[in-house]
Amino acid sequence: MYRSLAGSIVAVATAALLIGCAQVPQTELTNAKSALAAAKNAEADKYAVTEFSAAMDSLNAGITEINQQKAKSALGRSYDKAKISLTAAISVANKAKVDAVSGKENVKAEAQSLVEKATASVAEVKGLIEKAPKGKDTKAAFESIQNDVKTLEASIDEAKQLLSKDSYSDARDKANAAITGIDTIKTKLAEATAKKAEKPGKKKSK
Repeated sequence: MYRSLAGSIVAVATAALLIGCAQVPQTELTNAKSALAAAKNAEADKYAVTEFSAAMDSLNAGITEINQQKAKSALGRSYDKAKISLTAAISVANKAKVDAVSGKENVKAEAQSLVEKATASVAEVKGLIEKAPKGKDTKAAFESIQNDVKTLEASIDEAKQLLSKDSYSDARDKANAAITGIDTIKTKLAEATAKKAEKPGKKKSK
């Protein structure tokens, strides 16, 4: 009888101990990771960057908190803060997934506009080069400018290819870089033209 009673006491004590020990929020952790994976699959890391980064930070904060609690004694653990972070990660990741759709369309429109602008600007520069006065003293400068134009035309073609592959973010960046390059070419062209104007050709003697 005493053994039976003692066994019962031990069982009750063990059960109480287990109940008192906080459990790792595995469900929340799994759901948070799944939500982040779904958001990334929707390209939220490119088209809803702020929300995606915030969701990732919340997930990492939750994981860090879990690890810190695991290092404590069983009865001293509390995963409440971890649950809050993981729940936030799920919510923000889901929002990032939705926002990525509209964000992608916005970037697509921006990329298309920039590619059109870059294409028109290159055509403008080529026209200016054609009309610009040239001479022996500016030959090297104009050859350099022509090479720069060819490089930019290739870059714009790459941007167009990226657009056709739905890589809108990369296309936008490529087109932006091309526009910056065009501005540089215009500066070089102005300098070459000014140099030619400073050294007019000698008049022939009668």
